[in-house]
Amino acid sequence: GDAAGLRTDVNAHAGRLTAVEGDAAGLRTDVNAHASRLTGVEERATTLEGNVEAHGTRLTAVEGDAAGLRTDVNAHATRLTEVEGNAAGLRTDVNAHGTRLTGVEGRASTLETNVAAHG
Repeated sequence: GDAAGLRTDVNAHAGRLTAVEGDAAGLRTDVNAHASRLTGVEERATTLEGNVEAHGTRLTAVEGDAAGLRTDVNAHATRLTEVEGNAAGLRTDVNAHGTRLTGVEGRASTLETNVAAHG
């Protein structure tokens, strides 16, 4: 009687063990799937880190170019101011020479009148 009871217990425990082993196999499958997924995520993270570093390097280069362009713009603005100043000076000179020319032409006309009168 005891043996039969023990056999029943053994069979029940064996059935339970089979179920636990089945659960363990399922969990192992899940763990492997998650490990594969984690590896994929880690690889993408590494790729993204590489991309971020590359973009950071490119951003630094672009910022350097922008700083260089800003320097060029400032230099050209300064040069433009000088050229505009020179143009204003030349305009003043042209006006002064125009006034002087008018004076010379007036005297030439007077001399022509005098020559005609003396002739």
